[in-house]
Amino acid sequence: MQHLKTQVTEKSTEETTAIHDLPIGKDETRLRRFIALQEDALLVLGTRRQPPVPARAANTNTGISIQTGLGFTTLESDDYTEAVQRLRPDIVLGMADYEYAKRPGVKRIEKMGDRTLAWLQHMVATLGDESNELPPVAVFAPVLPIEAGQQSDYLNTLQEDLADFLSG
Repeated sequence: MQHLKTQVTEKSTEETTAIHDLPIGKDETRLRRFIALQEDALLVLGTRRQPPVPARAANTNTGISIQTGLGFTTLESDDYTEAVQRLRPDIVLGMADYEYAKRPGVKRIEKMGDRTLAWLQHMVATLGDESNELPPVAVFAPVLPIEAGQQSDYLNTLQEDLADFLSG
């Protein structure tokens, strides 16, 4: 995975390392240092801005379509989990498979729950394998913005299988 951003100047293009390579001290986290956030402020990391921007491309089995400063791109679940590991927010919101531009159909709703659950299970397993020397990250499960009855399988799995690994 390449964590580079391009800075364009009038006559040249140069590549610089992004936040992922920021040197930090023993008791620091990259994201908190990068944005100069004081230690007693809660730091939450999520994949969507508020209000959400409808994406042009559909989500895939491995990621969601998001808007960045350079346009739309796909944020892969593995890349998001790796970013969480490196940036160490206090709270991370799991990725949710939801398209804000249109109302989902019955088959789409089932797929949304399956994808969201798979991404969350991957994140929980990856963060659970970490060293106890790292600052903990509280994982919050996304609740899809659809009727509770339509996501009952997803919510039941959260309660039965992941409740011990989730903070919210």
